[in-house]
Amino acid sequence: MPDDMDGLRRELEESEALRDRMADLLTSVANALKGDPGPLKVHDWSDLPAVAAETAARAEGREPPTT
Repeated sequence: MPDDMDGLRRELEESEALRDRMADLLTSVANALKGDPGPLKVHDWSDLPAVAAETAARAEGREPPTT
């Protein structure tokens, strides 16, 4: 971990950029699985694993898992 302030700022900027990238990826996945949420709205991400499992099961002709 950097000791100097410039190093800490760079580390913070890198962390923020990574967080923003991960948020963009989750938003893209949510939109792909759930459809366009509409203007000024976003989908909840908490159910993405279940939605993905259900989508994959249906695409493979299997019964979706029950939760």
